[in-house]
Amino acid sequence: MIESRYKCPHCGIVFEEEGESTGREKQCPSCGKMFRQEPTGTVSNILHGGILWYFGVFKKYATFSGRARRRELWWAFLFQILAMSVIVVLFVLTLNNTANAEKAIYNLMGIVNLATALPMLAVQARRLHDTNKSAWWVLLQFLPVVNIVYFVWLATDGDRGENRFGQDPKEESRRHLS
Repeated sequence: MIESRYKCPHCGIVFEEEGESTGREKQCPSCGKMFRQEPTGTVSNILHGGILWYFGVFKKYATFSGRARRRELWWAFLFQILAMSVIVVLFVLTLNNTANAEKAIYNLMGIVNLATALPMLAVQARRLHDTNKSAWWVLLQFLPVVNIVYFVWLATDGDRGENRFGQDPKEESRRHLS
């Protein structure tokens, strides 16, 4: 059985529990308040959370409205890069670097990029909304040198509270925890 460590957001006590129940409501054994379990520290739990963020992007496949946390965007980027890396490694191992292997790799990567282009643009637009910027600024990523400013904006903390694009996603997750 997997043993996980959790921290209560109300009283701060860390406790261990057998089994994996990330994301489920739990009652703190110390203070008795309910909260949604978020793991602290273990690699498998962190990756599990990252995978959930990545697939969450696909749940909002073409949703350009609303706001997105930095976590949602960067996990999506990370798993996109990992998916491309897995494709390359699998093809290199199976097709022995022939000319056909190279074409197959590029074709499959093109298909994956086409399938994921819309949700990746959508999460970037929602991330810009979190910093109170228009989604049209997504176009900056295609301009050399200027795209540095764009990536700084994506890494910037979002507006606290409500802005013209909706509620603060951090506040919403805090409300769900309490």
